[in-house]
Amino acid sequence: MDPNAASELIQATVALAAVARLIYLNFAKQFPALLAFLAFLAAIDFRFGFEDQTSSTYFWSYIVLEPVYCLFAILAVRELLALTFREYPGIRTAGRWAMYAGIVFSLSISLVLTYFFWSGSAAGRAHSPYLYYVELIKRCVFFTLALVIVTLLVFLSRYPLHLSRNTLVSSFFFSALFLSETARLLVDSMVTLLHNPAVDWAQSGFIFICLFGWTLMLKRESRTTPPQIRFPSPREEHLLQQLNSLNQLMARASRR
Repeated sequence: MDPNAASELIQATVALAAVARLIYLNFAKQFPALLAFLAFLAAIDFRFGFEDQTSSTYFWSYIVLEPVYCLFAILAVRELLALTFREYPGIRTAGRWAMYAGIVFSLSISLVLTYFFWSGSAAGRAHSPYLYYVELIKRCVFFTLALVIVTLLVFLSRYPLHLSRNTLVSSFFFSALFLSETARLLVDSMVTLLHNPAVDWAQSGFIFICLFGWTLMLKRESRTTPPQIRFPSPREEHLLQQLNSLNQLMARASRR
């Protein structure tokens, strides 16, 4: 079997296992966008795993399906933001628009640089400019999404939001997944055919580890256990007041 096809099928299998785990733990309603993202990842990887990589069908399937994959990734991160700031709608809205603006800004800068520095020799590096631009779009989107989640994790380390374990685990593993995809696409953009088999296989292995680790660390959240009464320390009380003030400021700004 083609090693590339094998890596695609392995990646599809672990994504499908993650989908089954979400459904088994009754998280389908809590993480619908994340479920859709993983299901789509499993579907396209199964398709690519049984397709000849050198065929025109594989090429055009990649061109059409990868932007849709990016859209599902954006929706999944949007859902993580919503779960994190469930009680802070102003911050949630601001974070969502910051994510959209970051994607547009990153993509605009990349397209402008490509326009000014694209040369005939560079154009000949790829089979088609379509592939170059699809990978450029995907790289910009995934880098911005990774940056959003990393910023979210830094934010959470400062404020005592006491989120669910599953939300924190999801944020950590998917930031690692998006960063690895960004790094792979960056390395691929430096070679002639925009494809480096060794790097692609290594990144597929890393995605397998991320999804497998995330699947194992998901835990069922009991709804019958009464919430633990907890009194915040003076420092936590001060930080929560800051957070409420920031939320009110963002809410007023979003209504303007």
